Parts: sequence; structure tokens; C-alpha cells
Amino acid sequence: MNQFNEITFYQLENLILQKVPFKFIDLNSANEGSSNEILEAFKHLNPYYLRFFKEQFVEMATVNILEEINLLKLSLETPFILLCNDGQYSSKKASELDAFGYKNIYVLTGGLQQLLKDAKN
Repeated sequence: MNQFNEITFYQLENLILQKVPFKFIDLNSANEGSSNEILEAFKHLNPYYLRFFKEQFVEMATVNILEEINLLKLSLETPFILLCNDGQYSSKKASELDAFGYKNIYVLTGGLQQLLKDAKN
């Protein structure tokens, strides 16, 4: 059973504006330029909040997400928001994190495609 939730662009934006600490894991980093696209989606925010978001940002181009997260030395309670292209790969990786004992796992609904679409509206 999956123990993760979906989060939307607007909920993510609220977390940024409230400066809630989390790790935003971009699983698209093999796709050159995805980080820039994501940051561009939040360009309307005050630079203060954009800087906070950048501090939460982690790019991963690996198949072994657990290994990379272990290198970050984060607790099992650390909130993670996973982003892939369409949300499916993120869901798979969220299941892996859940099986390893991580408790606060979120997947961005619809992935990068939906994030960019919502950012335009």
C-alpha cells in the first residue's frame, strides 16, 4: 500500500510562501533544462521565496533514489516532494521510499507537464 499523497502546483506554491522546509526532488534532471523550467514556473514569486525554493531543490538522475537520499543524511520524517515528467515514475519512487520507512512523501500531481500547465494559468 502506498503511503504518499499527491500535491498540486498551488499547494507547492503555498509551501514555498509559508517557508515550510521540504526536499523537492527533481527526477527529471537527466532531461537537461528541467530545473530551469521548474524555477521559471515560479518566477512570479518574490526573489526571497524563490531563493528558499532553490534551497529545497535536489536534482537526481539516478535509478537508486534511496542511495542518493541516504547521502543527504535526512531523517525518515523529512518531507519529500517528488517530480518526474508525468507523475508515474515519481509514484514508483515514492513507493520505494515508503518501503524504506520514509513517512512524508508527496508526488506532484501530473508531474512536470501539469506543473508547467498550471503555472501558465
